Amino acid sequence: MKKVKKELSVEDIKMQKLLEELREVQKEMNIAYTNLENVVDNELIDCLIYELNATQIRYKVILNQVKQLQPV
Repeated sequence: MKKVKKELSVEDIKMQKLLEELREVQKEMNIAYTNLENVVDNELIDCLIYELNATQIRYKVILNQVKQLQPV
């Protein structure tokens, strides 16, 4: 029996891309947290804090986009 491929709508494709990007940002956030736990240089700590804040903002923006695409 053949499997029939269902064509994805534009919204489904956008949702898949956003969810993939969300997973990437989660990985980046985890890396930033791990690096922050292991660094002792004050300048590097400041840099990692800025990086962490930026990834948290990206996460929130992408999450809001995902919520907007979800059907009501």
